[in-house]
Amino acid sequence: MQVTLKEIFFTFLKINAITFGGGYTIAPVILNEFCEKRKLIKKKDMLDIIAIAQSGPGSLAISVSFLTGLKIKGKSGAIIATVAGIIPPIIIISILYFFYEKFAQNSLIQSILNIISGAVTAILLLSVYDLYKIASKDDKKFVTIMAISTFLISVIFNQISTIFIIIALIILGIVLTNIRREHVS
Repeated sequence: MQVTLKEIFFTFLKINAITFGGGYTIAPVILNEFCEKRKLIKKKDMLDIIAIAQSGPGSLAISVSFLTGLKIKGKSGAIIATVAGIIPPIIIISILYFFYEKFAQNSLIQSILNIISGAVTAILLLSVYDLYKIASKDDKKFVTIMAISTFLISVIFNQISTIFIIIALIILGIVLTNIRREHVS
Protein backbone atom coordinates (compact mmCIF):
# COMPACT_ATOMS: atom_id res chain seq x y z
CA MET A 1 0.00 0.00 0.00
CA GLN A 2 1.42 3.36 -1.01
CA VAL A 3 0.94 6.53 0.96
CA THR A 4 1.32 10.09 -0.30
CA LEU A 5 3.24 12.87 1.41
CA LYS A 6 -0.08 14.66 1.90
CA GLU A 7 -1.47 11.61 3.73
CA ILE A 8 1.66 11.40 5.88
CA PHE A 9 1.36 15.09 6.75
CA PHE A 10 -2.31 14.97 7.77
CA THR A 11 -1.95 11.65 9.61
CA PHE A 12 0.93 12.92 11.75
CA LEU A 13 -0.78 16.28 12.22
CA LYS A 14 -3.90 14.51 13.53
CA ILE A 15 -1.98 12.09 15.75
CA ASN A 16 0.14 14.83 17.33
CA ALA A 17 -2.87 17.13 17.76
CA ILE A 18 -5.10 14.70 19.65
CA THR A 19 -2.64 12.54 21.60
CA PHE A 20 -1.66 13.87 25.02
CA GLY A 21 1.12 12.52 27.21
CA GLY A 22 4.20 12.67 25.03
CA GLY A 23 6.13 10.15 23.02
CA TYR A 24 5.15 7.01 24.89
CA THR A 25 1.49 7.66 24.22
CA ILE A 26 2.02 8.79 20.64
CA ALA A 27 4.30 5.90 19.62
CA PRO A 28 1.59 3.21 19.98
CA VAL A 29 -0.87 5.37 18.04
CA ILE A 30 1.67 5.68 15.23
CA LEU A 31 2.29 1.92 15.48
CA ASN A 32 -1.43 1.24 15.19
CA GLU A 33 -1.84 3.60 12.24
CA PHE A 34 1.12 2.46 10.16
CA CYS A 35 1.55 -1.19 11.23
CA GLU A 36 -1.98 -2.41 11.74
CA LYS A 37 -4.26 -0.14 9.73
CA ARG A 38 -2.07 0.72 6.73
CA LYS A 39 0.37 -2.21 7.00
CA LEU A 40 3.31 -0.06 5.87
CA ILE A 41 5.73 -1.02 8.65
CA LYS A 42 6.29 -4.32 10.46
CA LYS A 43 5.73 -4.20 14.24
CA LYS A 44 9.32 -5.30 14.87
CA ASP A 45 10.58 -2.43 12.69
CA MET A 46 8.36 0.00 14.61
CA LEU A 47 9.79 -1.27 17.89
CA ASP A 48 13.27 -0.60 16.49
CA ILE A 49 12.16 2.91 15.50
CA ILE A 50 10.93 3.56 19.05
CA ALA A 51 14.18 2.20 20.53
CA ILE A 52 16.30 4.38 18.23
CA ALA A 53 14.08 7.43 18.89
CA GLN A 54 14.38 7.16 22.65
CA SER A 55 18.16 6.76 22.53
CA GLY A 56 18.64 10.19 20.96
CA PRO A 57 18.14 13.65 22.41
CA GLY A 58 14.90 15.59 22.11
CA SER A 59 11.24 14.76 22.01
CA LEU A 60 10.37 11.09 21.56
CA ALA A 61 7.19 12.01 19.68
CA ILE A 62 9.12 14.07 17.12
CA SER A 63 11.88 11.46 16.79
CA VAL A 64 9.34 8.66 16.24
CA SER A 65 7.52 10.83 13.69
CA PHE A 66 10.78 11.57 11.88
CA LEU A 67 11.97 7.95 11.79
CA THR A 68 8.55 6.62 10.78
CA GLY A 69 8.32 9.15 7.95
CA LEU A 70 11.85 8.19 6.90
CA LYS A 71 10.95 4.48 6.86
CA ILE A 72 7.75 5.04 4.89
CA LYS A 73 8.76 7.67 2.34
CA GLY A 74 12.46 8.46 2.72
CA LYS A 75 13.88 11.92 3.43
CA SER A 76 10.81 13.80 2.20
CA GLY A 77 8.58 11.61 4.41
CA ALA A 78 10.84 12.31 7.39
CA ILE A 79 10.65 16.08 6.87
CA ILE A 80 6.87 16.08 6.32
CA ALA A 81 6.21 13.85 9.35
CA THR A 82 8.46 16.01 11.53
CA VAL A 83 6.85 19.29 10.47
CA ALA A 84 3.38 17.78 10.99
CA GLY A 85 4.49 16.55 14.41
CA ILE A 86 5.79 19.96 15.48
CA ILE A 87 2.83 22.12 14.42
CA PRO A 88 0.21 20.93 16.99
CA PRO A 89 2.42 21.34 20.08
CA ILE A 90 3.55 24.78 18.95
CA ILE A 91 -0.04 25.93 18.46
CA ILE A 92 -1.30 24.38 21.72
CA ILE A 93 1.61 25.69 23.80
CA SER A 94 1.25 29.16 22.25
CA ILE A 95 -2.44 29.25 23.13
CA LEU A 96 -1.71 28.06 26.68
CA TYR A 97 0.97 30.72 27.04
CA PHE A 98 -1.41 33.56 26.19
CA PHE A 99 -4.27 32.25 28.30
CA TYR A 100 -2.35 30.66 31.17
CA GLU A 101 -3.54 33.12 33.81
CA LYS A 102 -7.19 32.39 32.99
CA PHE A 103 -6.63 28.63 32.63
CA ALA A 104 -4.69 28.31 35.89
CA GLN A 105 -7.59 29.61 37.98
CA ASN A 106 -10.47 28.00 36.06
CA SER A 107 -11.85 24.98 37.94
CA LEU A 108 -13.38 23.49 34.77
CA ILE A 109 -10.00 23.58 33.01
CA GLN A 110 -8.35 22.08 36.09
CA SER A 111 -10.92 19.25 36.10
CA ILE A 112 -10.34 18.59 32.41
CA LEU A 113 -6.56 18.49 32.96
CA ASN A 114 -7.02 16.04 35.86
CA ILE A 115 -9.15 13.78 33.66
CA ILE A 116 -6.57 13.98 30.86
CA SER A 117 -3.83 13.15 33.38
CA GLY A 118 -5.67 10.02 34.49
CA ALA A 119 -6.32 8.99 30.89
CA VAL A 120 -2.68 9.54 29.97
CA THR A 121 -1.60 7.26 32.83
CA ALA A 122 -3.90 4.50 31.56
CA ILE A 123 -2.70 5.01 27.98
CA LEU A 124 0.93 4.85 29.13
CA LEU A 125 0.31 1.55 30.93
CA LEU A 126 -1.37 0.10 27.85
CA SER A 127 1.43 1.41 25.65
CA VAL A 128 4.09 -0.20 27.81
CA TYR A 129 2.16 -3.47 27.76
CA ASP A 130 1.77 -3.36 23.96
CA LEU A 131 5.47 -2.61 23.48
CA TYR A 132 6.32 -5.42 25.92
CA LYS A 133 4.22 -7.89 23.91
CA ILE A 134 6.05 -6.94 20.71
CA ALA A 135 9.50 -6.98 22.31
CA SER A 136 8.96 -10.27 24.12
CA LYS A 137 7.67 -12.14 21.09
CA ASP A 138 11.09 -13.70 20.40
CA ASP A 139 12.39 -14.12 23.96
CA LYS A 140 9.75 -13.59 26.61
CA LYS A 141 11.95 -14.70 29.53
CA PHE A 142 14.80 -12.31 28.68
CA VAL A 143 12.54 -9.31 28.13
CA THR A 144 10.59 -10.07 31.31
CA ILE A 145 13.79 -10.24 33.37
CA MET A 146 14.94 -6.93 31.88
CA ALA A 147 11.56 -5.26 32.51
CA ILE A 148 11.37 -6.44 36.13
CA SER A 149 15.02 -5.52 36.73
CA THR A 150 14.47 -2.05 35.33
CA PHE A 151 11.43 -1.54 37.53
CA LEU A 152 13.13 -2.83 40.69
CA ILE A 153 16.29 -0.81 40.14
CA SER A 154 14.31 2.37 39.54
CA VAL A 155 12.14 1.82 42.64
CA ILE A 156 14.87 0.64 45.02
CA PHE A 157 17.45 3.17 43.94
CA ASN A 158 15.22 6.20 43.37
CA GLN A 159 17.64 8.43 45.30
CA ILE A 160 20.49 7.61 42.91
CA SER A 161 21.28 9.71 39.86
CA THR A 162 19.57 8.51 36.70
CA ILE A 163 22.88 8.14 34.87
CA PHE A 164 24.02 5.46 37.36
CA ILE A 165 20.76 3.58 36.92
CA ILE A 166 21.19 3.71 33.13
CA ILE A 167 24.78 2.45 33.41
CA ALA A 168 23.66 -0.37 35.74
CA LEU A 169 20.92 -1.39 33.29
CA ILE A 170 23.35 -1.32 30.37
CA ILE A 171 25.70 -3.63 32.29
CA LEU A 172 22.76 -5.86 33.26
CA GLY A 173 21.63 -5.98 29.62
CA ILE A 174 25.12 -6.95 28.44
CA VAL A 175 25.44 -9.66 31.09
CA LEU A 176 21.99 -11.10 30.40
CA THR A 177 22.58 -11.00 26.64
CA ASN A 178 25.85 -12.91 27.04
CA ILE A 179 24.19 -15.46 29.35
CA ARG A 180 21.40 -15.91 26.81
CA ARG A 181 23.87 -16.37 23.96
CA GLU A 182 25.81 -19.00 25.93
CA HIS A 183 22.57 -20.77 26.83
CA VAL A 184 21.37 -20.80 23.20
CA SER A 185 24.75 -22.07 21.86
